[in-house]
Amino acid sequence: MARDITATTQSKVETALHTPEKTTFNMTLASMPIACRDKFKRLKVEGKVSGSFNAYLRQAVIDKLKVDDI
Repeated sequence: MARDITATTQSKVETALHTPEKTTFNMTLASMPIACRDKFKRLKVEGKVSGSFNAYLRQAVIDKLKVDDI
């Protein structure tokens, strides 16, 4: 059974070209202790850390994976 050949619309081409590959995923930390958030806020006020708590956690995971993947 043969398929019909149809023209590709410009919008389909543009969508394919501008849709990034999925290289990240979202994960929640449902049981993160409140004390960790409070400590991060204190360190941020003291100027010892910067950015968001999410960015801080993401970088911590990346750094830990580098260490463990000797």
